[in-house]
Amino acid sequence: MKTSAFCSRWFAVLLACGAFLGAPPLASAERKRAVPPEIPPPAQPLAVKVARGENVVIQLCIYGRKNEPLKYLIRTPPEHGRVTAPRVVAREVSAVTYTPPADLAIVRDRFTYAVQTAAGVSAAVEVAITIVDVPPEITVPEVLIFPAILLGTTASRPLEITNRGGGLAEGRVTVEDPWKIDGPANYRLAAGARAVFKVIFTPTAPGVFDTVMRFSSQSGTTLPVHAEARTPLAVTPPKIVLQHGVGDPVRTGAFDLANQSDAELRVTLASSERLTFPPALTVPAHSTVRVPVQAAEGNVAALEGEVRVQSGDFTLRVPVRAAAVGAIVRAPREPVSLGRVATAQPAEAPVGLENIGGTAARVSWEIAAPFLAEGSPVTLGPGEKTSVLVRLQAATPAKHRALLTVTAAQQKLAIPVEAEVLDESPPDTSTPPPPATPAAPVAPPAGRTIASVFPDDLRVNLTPAPGVKLRDVTAKGATMEWPAGLTKASQFRVERRNVILDSNRQLAVRWTPLPGVVIRHEGANRIATITGLQPATAYGLRVVALTDAAKASIPLFTQYFSTRVQPSFWPKITPVRVLLVALLVCVAFVLRQRRAARRER
Repeated sequence: MKTSAFCSRWFAVLLACGAFLGAPPLASAERKRAVPPEIPPPAQPLAVKVARGENVVIQLCIYGRKNEPLKYLIRTPPEHGRVTAPRVVAREVSAVTYTPPADLAIVRDRFTYAVQTAAGVSAAVEVAITIVDVPPEITVPEVLIFPAILLGTTASRPLEITNRGGGLAEGRVTVEDPWKIDGPANYRLAAGARAVFKVIFTPTAPGVFDTVMRFSSQSGTTLPVHAEARTPLAVTPPKIVLQHGVGDPVRTGAFDLANQSDAELRVTLASSERLTFPPALTVPAHSTVRVPVQAAEGNVAALEGEVRVQSGDFTLRVPVRAAAVGAIVRAPREPVSLGRVATAQPAEAPVGLENIGGTAARVSWEIAAPFLAEGSPVTLGPGEKTSVLVRLQAATPAKHRALLTVTAAQQKLAIPVEAEVLDESPPDTSTPPPPATPAAPVAPPAGRTIASVFPDDLRVNLTPAPGVKLRDVTAKGATMEWPAGLTKASQFRVERRNVILDSNRQLAVRWTPLPGVVIRHEGANRIATITGLQPATAYGLRVVALTDAAKASIPLFTQYFSTRVQPSFWPKITPVRVLLVALLVCVAFVLRQRRAARRER
């Protein structure tokens, strides 16, 4: 009751205030009816960017909020692209999807829209659209490789480039010689388009070629290009240096001739008369043939020349160089004999020496008693000769033998000198012993380049054969190596020197094949691996070339050596060691007896 009275009292107060202000309620209602009608809300103009080739969703909206459902209307469609009908995405927002045109020349577009409410339709506003093109991007292969070709021929490879970006890629393909583009080198590529070019390789010289291909529309994009041009024939090494062995004036060398074509080639070789080599040969396709080259016999001077290799219209020139042959002193190969003389009878014989090398040499000599070598050291120029007079001094009746040692530069010769002194005069002294003269040079047989030939007698020539190497000597094996250019033969046999008694009970030399030998061709040398030898044994081995019928030809060289001692686990039994062992046994026995006596106590 109190609350109702309170409300009534305040209501009366409010009526009094209204009357005091002079504004009757009826007048306020009339003023409300005089307000102008409501207008629709204004639509909001938009500016949009869209990438060409892609769609963009554009949201249509008004300024502020109306708090009622709104309907959006497309008043004018796009001039170039396409737009979908508005769809409601929120209470007061709708969206449309715009698709730009494919024409690259069009970069701007527009359309208008309005908003409709219960109050009507608003004025149309513009949606300005900017079409953005993706930059063009040229993609090329990682590398363009051409196959190796022969000089005088051409090779081609296709080149495909693609615009993986957008816009328009426009430019030109450039490449250096010896490559070229067959046909137009320009390109004009829209997004996703591709172009194929034909690249031709036309070499004018042999060699390996590398360059980069460039594209003018993208300076940072390059394409590596690789190719190789070969000649029908190739020589390894490109320059030959002839060399000679110790004591051998003949300088030799070789080169490998490779056929890089698909057909068999007939090759002719030519040069000056100072060089010798095969005049012609046949090289199978994709094969290599070794060609031996040597200086002519008797030519010891420095040499500068070339070997011309020709096959059809193609010619190669192989430079050949050789230094002058060092000093080589040649002495008699047979022992020098002073004959049989009486005790008081003088005997002498000259020993001829000749420098067959290309440089001068200081030559000296000496011999042991009872012989005497007269004369003082001399200097022998190339081709010069001298004679050493060997005398027999007073000697007791016996057979005497000594070595005349001749030293020249790095060469040392040992010439056997022998004489027999009798108690009385020999039966025939009217004819003095013939003087020993230098042996005339012997022309080597076909395929031989080593002038020296070791005779099958009891004398052992320890001078190493020129160009021959002995290595890896063990207790049971060794390895021999010699130049492959010594002979054209491809089969060989290793024989062992054996000294036996013949039917006349005289010492004789017999050569027997040595088993367990493996011979192989390695580079410019042939290598024989020898196994099954006896430890601590002297061996004389020679290499014999075999014919195509596997028959023995002439021996190439002889090598003398001794195998190493086979190490033994068990010590050698000697009297001193036996005595020491017995003493140790006695000491051990005494110590054992003393220990036993102490235990008994």
